[in-house]
Amino acid sequence: MKGSIVILCDVRYFPTQAFRLALEVANSFDKPLCLLSLASNAKDVIDIEPIHLQWKRQNEQPFLTHCALGSLSSLSTVLSEMEAVMLIMSLTQKVHSYRIMPLLRACRDLRIPYVFTKEEISPSSLKRWLVPVSFLPEEKEKGVIASSFARFHGSSVDLLLANDYGTRAASNLDAIQSLFSKFSVSYQIVKGVKDSFSIQQEAVKRASRGEADGVILTASREYGLDDLIFGPPERKMIATSRVPLLFLNPRSDLYVLCG
Repeated sequence: MKGSIVILCDVRYFPTQAFRLALEVANSFDKPLCLLSLASNAKDVIDIEPIHLQWKRQNEQPFLTHCALGSLSSLSTVLSEMEAVMLIMSLTQKVHSYRIMPLLRACRDLRIPYVFTKEEISPSSLKRWLVPVSFLPEEKEKGVIASSFARFHGSSVDLLLANDYGTRAASNLDAIQSLFSKFSVSYQIVKGVKDSFSIQQEAVKRASRGEADGVILTASREYGLDDLIFGPPERKMIATSRVPLLFLNPRSDLYVLCG
């Protein structure tokens, strides 16, 4: 399971769309694919393991499975022990055990990229990424992930620059461009309509209209009072998006997907 692309699974359904998406990414980056289920006790583990075995029998593509004792609150620890490099979470209207906010809270401490996708929407092959660039310093980390997908997955990248009066967003754009130049990554620059406070929401709307297959975003640094009551901006973006959304937590020690 070391270095695997992990899908968090509810055993009441097989995550068909998430599996397809994860398999393509795992093959491109030459990583193993692992389906992870969480069990609250030893009895649940016994119940889950036959379901995992059935999934393997029903799919021609090889993949790993893992049932870990714990809850969503221990997700970060479980993934760290697995040495996972990416987490993919499947949302569906079929069941409601994994709602957006509990998942977002569980991902707060992750040092790896995590993706939200939906079973009711057939995702593309993530060959076109839209990357909003604001004035926040952590925006530069988006360039690392976008570069990895361009080099190993054959993705194109559009950089959506925030419409700010200051120069900090432009400086972040320059830093990403410099990184892309080192790896000969081709890209396009698109001027956004919104400023740094709303450019991520604009990116999700653009992608949902067909301008991209996925969006690379940064999660909120802290949850304020409004975020605790109404949910952070990423909750609404996930709820309304019609494409997979990849999130990075704002910290400097993120794993590199291709490492």
